[in-house]
Amino acid sequence: MLELQDELNTYTNRKDVADTGSDSWKDLGREWYRAIWMEAAEMMERQPWKWWKSAPESDLEQQQIELVDIWHFLLSMFIEESIDAETVAGSFFTGTGEPFKDQQDAIEGVAAEALNSESSVDIGLKFGRACKAFDLDFSKLYEYYVYKNVLNIFRQKHGYAEGTYQKIWNGKEDNVHLAALKKRIDADGTGGEDLYNFVYQQLEQVYKDE
Repeated sequence: MLELQDELNTYTNRKDVADTGSDSWKDLGREWYRAIWMEAAEMMERQPWKWWKSAPESDLEQQQIELVDIWHFLLSMFIEESIDAETVAGSFFTGTGEPFKDQQDAIEGVAAEALNSESSVDIGLKFGRACKAFDLDFSKLYEYYVYKNVLNIFRQKHGYAEGTYQKIWNGKEDNVHLAALKKRIDADGTGGEDLYNFVYQQLEQVYKDE
């Protein structure tokens, strides 16, 4: 995942790296913490916390995908801070700390840590606890990450940064199409060893049919 994130960041930030004469995206000083708490805010919008209006339809899978979005930015922090893969895999999903009282508390815990701490390790510990609140273990996180990483690079290559990308396909957000694609691949057992390219090709076909 660290390698895939590095590749995604390299592609996404290629113009700014060239324009600033930087050696790498790691020199750009991106505000990863801000991206994390904003993604957390998007997650909260999927929660039934607004007592003055009807609650949104509960969709655990889409909230798990939102957590994976946060994971992209956390991975970026880990890379910048030279946190190795063993530390990432072994430290943030060991049950450290008291569990959150509910999912909303978990989301706010991650957001608060992102705003108040400069340490990716501290944010990572809160993130690991939040994953438990949303029934997202490390293996499932990895699976969703690969799929969402493919979608993110797909977005970039189809004009996301330039504003020409269409996020709604046939009336549904691309994240919804991604979840449906994952279900189909899991059920059919398709994809094989080259899952990354297979998923990309499948997204290309659906997007082309839009």
